[in-house]
Amino acid sequence: MSPAPHEGVNPEHLGLFLIVGGAALAPFVSRRLRVPAPVLEILYGAVLFHTLLRGQPEWFRLLRELGFLYLMFIAGMELDLRAMAGSRRPLAYALAAAASLGGASLGFWAAGAPAYLGLCVAMVSAGIVIPVLKETGHARTALGRDLIGFALVGEVVCILVLTAADSYAAHGVSVHALWMLAKLAGLLGAAAVALHVIYLLGWWHPDWVERVMTSQDPAEEGIRGVIVLAFAGAVLAEAAGVEPILGSFMAGLITSYVFPNKGLFEDKVNAVGFGFFTPFFFVGVGADLPPALLTDPGV
Repeated sequence: MSPAPHEGVNPEHLGLFLIVGGAALAPFVSRRLRVPAPVLEILYGAVLFHTLLRGQPEWFRLLRELGFLYLMFIAGMELDLRAMAGSRRPLAYALAAAASLGGASLGFWAAGAPAYLGLCVAMVSAGIVIPVLKETGHARTALGRDLIGFALVGEVVCILVLTAADSYAAHGVSVHALWMLAKLAGLLGAAAVALHVIYLLGWWHPDWVERVMTSQDPAEEGIRGVIVLAFAGAVLAEAAGVEPILGSFMAGLITSYVFPNKGLFEDKVNAVGFGFFTPFFFVGVGADLPPALLTDPGV
């Protein structure tokens, strides 16, 4: 007996179509309204998941997580370590981030609220800053680079502080807490070693670098390798007990340092990210917004 024909549209297929369809239209509408596309994607996710769609399926949670990881990889590629070498900009970014995070934490603590809420409020998400600057064409300006640097350093500092605070709250000053910090230090050391090794490989085999940067290979070997590198950094960071986005960010830093003249290669990386991965993240941010927040006149 042949199976009965499937009637109607699979709800998950419909959900995927609505998500990618809305994300595809967002840039066109954003130009009309002069609003950044990520903002519209967040609003679209909030409306979509509180009206037509109910609940977030597992495949969507996975895609939004991958979108955030890839976005942080792109963020790492935006920092030019060669240009910063010998300059005082990294120190200025770190001091500004520390002042912002510390001031906000003290303010919340003085008001009787948990200090970690100040860290969350003060942290400027690079995931929002970078797409907006790229869309408006300011990512390559001096001000744009400073904003990206401040956002990235602030986010990394916040992740490290929250990781240390979480370890202290869970284990106090113990062998386990010291082991967690040792794994974090090991992750940073592994990133430094990987940076040196990949740089030497590029120096010994410049033809490899040239092929990755300018190749029109339809198999896109370079992009495949970059995607592996982005998610490998996330896996290693998670194994070290820190946020996976920190690993993806450091993988982006390594890529930026090894391939300083990215050109067409960077366009391909951005196309994969902003064309597919990151819209799932922004729609997912909107999906997490409570419905009451959207109708609150005070917001």
